[in-house]
Amino acid sequence: MSIAHDGVIIEAEHNLTLMQRLVSMSLTTLLWLFWMYLWMPLISLIGWYFGIQLIYDQMVLREGWYSLIKLLLVYALIVAALSGLLLVWARINYYRFAGRERRRRAPDLSLAVLASDFGLSRATVEAGQASRIAVVYHDETGMIAAIETHDVPPAVTESAGVLVG
Repeated sequence: MSIAHDGVIIEAEHNLTLMQRLVSMSLTTLLWLFWMYLWMPLISLIGWYFGIQLIYDQMVLREGWYSLIKLLLVYALIVAALSGLLLVWARINYYRFAGRERRRRAPDLSLAVLASDFGLSRATVEAGQASRIAVVYHDETGMIAAIETHDVPPAVTESAGVLVG
C-alpha cells in the first residue's frame, strides 16, 4: 500500500522560508514541552522518592537560584576570558609563523648506526630491511635476539595457527 505524495509535505528544510522554519521549530519545541509536562507526575514521584523536595526548598523557597545565577555568570566570564586568551595566542602564533616552514625531516639513520643501536650485525639489519617478511625475536630484557627473514609467507597449519617449517 502506498500513499500518494502530492507535494504538500516538504522534506528539504533548505526549501522552507525563514518564517516556515521558525514556526516549525517553535511548534516542535512546544509539543516536546507538552510531552514532558505529561510525564511530570511520574518525574515528581521519582523526585520525591529521592529527596528532591530538599532541592526545591533550597532553590525556590529560600531563593538559592540567585546564588546559582551569580555563580554561573562568574563561570561564563572565566570561560569567555580563557577562550579569548586562547584565540589571541593562536592569532599571535599564526602571524609569527605564517608562510615559514621550520619543520624538517629527520635525517635517515645509516645501517651502521642501526646495527650498533640494536646490537646486531650490519648484515642482519640489511637482510631484515630487504626481506618481505621479517620475524623479530626478543630476549627477556626486550632486546632483539634474532631476525628471521622470509621472501614468501610461511605456511600456517589450519588447526593450531603456528608456523611450520
